[in-house]
Amino acid sequence: MLRHGLQRGLRHSASPRCAHVRWLSTQGEELLDQAASVVTAQPEIPGGAASAPLQACMQGLDAIHTTLGLPWWATISLLAVGVRVSMLPIAVTGIKAGATTALLPAARAAAQRDFGRQESGKSAGTSEVAGGRQRRTLGADEDALETSITSDSASSASSDSTNMQAKKPPLALVLQHLERLRRQRGLPHPAWVVGAPLLQFPFFVGGMTIARGLAVHRWPGVEQGGFAWFGDLTLPALDYGAWVAPMGVLGLLLPAAIVLNTSASLDAALRLPILGEDELRRLPQQTLVWRHVVRYLRFVLDVGMVPLLLVALQVPQAALVYWFTSSGFTLAQSRLLRGSPAVRAALGLDLRDARPNATAYEAPPLDAVAEAERGRQLAARLPNRLKKALARASAADEERLLRQAAEFVAAKQHGPALAVLLRLTELVPEQPTAAYALGQTHAALKQWPESERWFAKAAEGHENAQMVAKAWFGAATAAHMQKEDWRALPAFERAAELAGEDGALKARALVGIASIAQAFGNEARAVASLREASQYDPKVEERFLKPLLDKSASGEKGA
Repeated sequence: MLRHGLQRGLRHSASPRCAHVRWLSTQGEELLDQAASVVTAQPEIPGGAASAPLQACMQGLDAIHTTLGLPWWATISLLAVGVRVSMLPIAVTGIKAGATTALLPAARAAAQRDFGRQESGKSAGTSEVAGGRQRRTLGADEDALETSITSDSASSASSDSTNMQAKKPPLALVLQHLERLRRQRGLPHPAWVVGAPLLQFPFFVGGMTIARGLAVHRWPGVEQGGFAWFGDLTLPALDYGAWVAPMGVLGLLLPAAIVLNTSASLDAALRLPILGEDELRRLPQQTLVWRHVVRYLRFVLDVGMVPLLLVALQVPQAALVYWFTSSGFTLAQSRLLRGSPAVRAALGLDLRDARPNATAYEAPPLDAVAEAERGRQLAARLPNRLKKALARASAADEERLLRQAAEFVAAKQHGPALAVLLRLTELVPEQPTAAYALGQTHAALKQWPESERWFAKAAEGHENAQMVAKAWFGAATAAHMQKEDWRALPAFERAAELAGEDGALKARALVGIASIAQAFGNEARAVASLREASQYDPKVEERFLKPLLDKSASGEKGA
């Protein structure tokens, strides 16, 4: 029975219908085999093993490479330049924020003045009211009030400085003045000094990762996309595993160039000005300590170049091309931003030199009501006879009050002088001679904000051109003593412009302009102003011009 079943099965398989089924089965298997061979023959996606973001970036760079027709080494360099250019606004902001540190001495000085002003004012007022009892008649007129501000202020500079240094202002007050100065100059927040490099670093790492990814994943064309000795961009300069240098000694060139670029950039950032022995002795202790710290830091960074070189030796040439281009761009950027006035001006980096012109001077506000009240408080301390005379005075007594004030000013009895002058300005608000005398008296007391306000008022209201020039010089000096050079400079410019035939005043105003220009980093203008000043006062050349030229020459040699 089993034999009969096998025979029937053989006859059935041999039938035409069964043969047709076998043909279909065979053809289906052949089609499946062909489809499998087509699938296995498809090329691998470049960088398929990379992460999706990295692969997308490499594909984008490949599109740029294909569109521009550049070799791979030039495409990678273009990527580095593009990243650095896009980061330029952040770098410029960081450099501007770094200028805030230069304001620290001015902030400390302003805080020191504020901290000691109240006690100084009280002691000065008490001593001068007592001295006001010894009056003497000098028969002086308005010309007696025109004594130079510099001669009055210089006599007590040493003792005042000693008293002010006796107590240090609190840190909070220093930071308050530092913030005020920073806002006045439009500088970014100091946090940008650290924030700018931190923001740029991820972009540098990202660019390096893309360049290295091209080499690691053997992107098409990268192995032949190099130049000169580094024709294969996938090779490192030194294979630490096999201790083989695929490119020989020439492979050391790019790593060495990267280290030199980085070292030069650090040297430019941490370079200290060359100072003589006399200048070093005059530096504050904190500045001397900082100079030693910078030297030590520079040594540590130089030692750090060794591990940097070891890392660069094992990086693929594609990443080295990116790294070299980026470091070279950084070095060129550093040199341009520090050495090219045109580039600095174009990028808005000359903040300290971006000063207002003479027409932009804005005097601090003068509160007439508060000044009158202060005058009454000072008058209350005067002898009864003088106190009653001031109380009975009217605008018709203008000349008498001017003579009385001139006597006190000539006798250096500043308390009574202020009381008389403030009473006079209360009676005759637009009295320019009284305003000038108030500016001069406040300057003698080192009360610079009040001095500037009254000098500025005198400059605006006086009809005598010479007195106007002197008033502008007084306002400029008072502003400069407050470290408010952005106001002092236009006032000095007006004083120099209006000095006329007064060569001594013109020379002093030009020296003031030179001093501020030098502080602003504009040595060219400082030298020009001093040369002009030496035409009116030959002593300027020996005292100011030659030392500045010698310092500039020594700085250029050191560079």
